[in-house]
This record gives sequence, structure tokens and C-alpha cells, in this order.
Amino acid sequence: MKNLKVLILVGLIAVFILLLLPIAFYANSFGIGIWNSHKNWGVMGSAIGGIYTAIFAFLTLLVLICQSLFYFWSHRYTMDMGYIRDNRSDFNELFDKLDSGLSENDSTVRIQLLEMIESIPEEDLLNPENFQVIRNFNSKYPHIIPIWVALQPILTALSHHKRFPYLHSFEAVRLKTASILTFRVCVALDKVLYGLKGIELNRCHYWQPQT
Repeated sequence: MKNLKVLILVGLIAVFILLLLPIAFYANSFGIGIWNSHKNWGVMGSAIGGIYTAIFAFLTLLVLICQSLFYFWSHRYTMDMGYIRDNRSDFNELFDKLDSGLSENDSTVRIQLLEMIESIPEEDLLNPENFQVIRNFNSKYPHIIPIWVALQPILTALSHHKRFPYLHSFEAVRLKTASILTFRVCVALDKVLYGLKGIELNRCHYWQPQT
């Protein structure tokens, strides 16, 4: 807000100077005063009027450009917020189901998930025998991994644009997920997804393999 006020003040000063310059240049070159001759007034009026016509045309163009930019940014912000709102609504609905599923039977599912995935070295996640272990877990609890899979496109969509308000919304849902499920569980789910689906590592939003 402070920067905007400074920008407006600088703009007003620039416009004032721009409007004052033609009179200053004319006065410096030809002098100015209260003349008795209509010819002198006519010459000055013609000169200054021609200059001011161009200046006001330029200022009008600037105003139109500013209005167009304001409309563009306002429209884009409205569209962005609508898109983010819809995605976060879908995310919250799926996340609540995931949290409920992991909390069943006194968090038995959560405990088994951690025990299973943390017993597998990271470099062996894609081994056939470990793939079968992960697949057995998915068969036993078929409502966990599919929900985590369904959350990934939403996270990817929110993280695609590195600007406000996408970046802030992405970090908000990412931190919410980690704070409620715990970061450890989120990493485990990413590992399961990697071992089961073989997704690219850059699509994992929590787990990054140690190098």
C-alpha cells in the first residue's frame, strides 16, 4: 500500500511537470505577458494548444492502457481464485476421507503403513518383491492409496504457477496435510505411490530420495 501511494504521488508530480513544460519552454523562447495584440495571443494559443493536444492525447492513451491492465489483472485474479477455491474444496473433501481412513481402528492403518514402508530401503522400492508387499497393503486397505493418488493432480495444479495466489494456496494445503497426517505419513504415502505406480520423483510433494 505504501509503494502504491508513492507511485501515485510520483505519477501526479510527473503529470504536473509534463503540463508545465510547454508553457515554460514557450516563455523561455518567446517570452510571455499581457499583450494588447490579438496576434500575439493567437500565436501563443496556437503553439501551446497544439502541444497540449498531443500531451492530452498521450495521457488519454495511458489512462486507457492502465484501465485495460487493471481489468486484465482483476479478471485473472477472479479466475485464479475461482480455480483455487474449486481445487481446495475437492482437496478438503478427499483429505477428510483419507484422514478418516488412516485413523480407523485406533490408527492401525497408519501404523501398518509406516511399519511396512519404513522397513523397505529407498533404493529397493521398485524391486518386484517389495512391489508385492506394497500391493498387498493396497489390497488390504483399498481406500487409502487411491485417495492419495487423487490428491496428486490437485497439488500439481496448485504448484504449477510460482506466483500468488497459487504458490500460497499450494503451501497452505501442503502444510495442512503434513500437520494433520504428520510429515512422516506423507513421506510414506509418497514412497508407496512411487513403489506402486513408479511415478517420477519430481511429482512427489513430500518425499525426496537421499542421494
